[in-house]
Amino acid sequence: MQQAIGWQMPLIAIVMAMAFITGLAIPNLTVDSLADLLISVCGLGAAVAFGVIVYFAARARPKAIFAFLTISAFLVDATFRQREMAAQGIDGQTLLKLIIWICWLVVAVISTRNCVSIAFQGDIKWLSIFSLLALGSTLYSLTPAYTFGAGVAAIAYCALAVCVVNRLSRIQILYGLLLGLCIPLMISVLMFSVGAGLARMEGGTVFRLGGVLGSPNALGRSAALAILIVGVLVFSYKISVHNWRVLGPLSIALVCLFLSDSRTSVLAVFAAFGLHVLRGHVVVAFCGFILVTILALVFLNADFGWERLGAALSRTGRLSEITTLTGRTDIWAASWAAFIERPILGYGFGATKVLLPEVFRTYWGFTVTQAHNFLLQTLVTTGLAGFAFVLIAIARQVVAYIKKPTMFQTVILGYILVQGLTEAGPVGPAPNIVTLFWALSLCWDRGRDEPDSMHFSAMEHR
Repeated sequence: MQQAIGWQMPLIAIVMAMAFITGLAIPNLTVDSLADLLISVCGLGAAVAFGVIVYFAARARPKAIFAFLTISAFLVDATFRQREMAAQGIDGQTLLKLIIWICWLVVAVISTRNCVSIAFQGDIKWLSIFSLLALGSTLYSLTPAYTFGAGVAAIAYCALAVCVVNRLSRIQILYGLLLGLCIPLMISVLMFSVGAGLARMEGGTVFRLGGVLGSPNALGRSAALAILIVGVLVFSYKISVHNWRVLGPLSIALVCLFLSDSRTSVLAVFAAFGLHVLRGHVVVAFCGFILVTILALVFLNADFGWERLGAALSRTGRLSEITTLTGRTDIWAASWAAFIERPILGYGFGATKVLLPEVFRTYWGFTVTQAHNFLLQTLVTTGLAGFAFVLIAIARQVVAYIKKPTMFQTVILGYILVQGLTEAGPVGPAPNIVTLFWALSLCWDRGRDEPDSMHFSAMEHR
């Protein structure tokens, strides 16, 4: 395969990409001090190193693909600048991520035989079709440039998932993702130690760590996914919890989950592991459901001090924070009203970035750029057309769960279902790390558990 393709295509693609990056970077370099010079040199050196990794990844070298996956998992949600919520223009970070997404496509198509046909086989095909629809929504989107970039990203996520599942063993993929997630988590902890990266929430009365990921919910999301990977490594691959490759990431993830104060991510982690425990134990699951229902009925009919309960559970001490899910019910109402106006095709993939600031705003001027619900976000942006493909993908995973899924597929399904209740999850307003995990879970059946799978030489001729 490598000889048939040759080295010209990936080399030309990488040289063009690196020349483009360098051409953009050089005019903006300000070397006023030795520190500025070192930062500039390190930045250009990192760009060149990334180009080398992409080149060898395109030539199907497992170590390069592993490094490529790790870097991608790190950069996909990382934020290196502050920007207006509804800003749509292309800045340095947006351009960087667009180049990375294009590199994903280049690597996947060149390194993996029949990559395109594989992307339209099995359960991953539903996400691939949805991604094409997302890209096509550029034609009628409220924000065509943004939708185009987000659509390209969605297709690139599917391509990357197909590539790594076919070129790496499952445990290599898990370690690559875990390492990529731990980099921003460690940086965020360091930022917290110097008082940086804190987000002021609820009118400045609540401080939560967002770190290098930009928002507390994004940090909690990455921390939760890292914890899920650790769980899969420990319970499915029998890796000792005392192993430094497990204990270190787990400790950092728990710290970040606590500092982010992301209640949704905490609940999603428990739900994901709970879904795995209950699989195959129908009687236990049924009895547990009956017990929870009885306790809920007793609790709801008890003479209880609801205001005191709200003060105990909420961040601000107000019961309304709990009953409205931190104002999300109002966001849902505005999103549903917008969907009703354009129900078939929606407003364009990622268009909530400009739509919701126009149709939703609180008394204090607060607004959002996502519907804060997985399925509602899909309905608003891609209409019933996109919703159908997403629903089929979820339904297929539920059926697979009932039959015989792997633990990775189970915990990712559980996480998406619970996190998607209050967040947009893998569908927007731009694809994120959850999108990559979902794509991997949809084609996880194609993966292999090699007998000595952390030795990359075993994967050279796959």
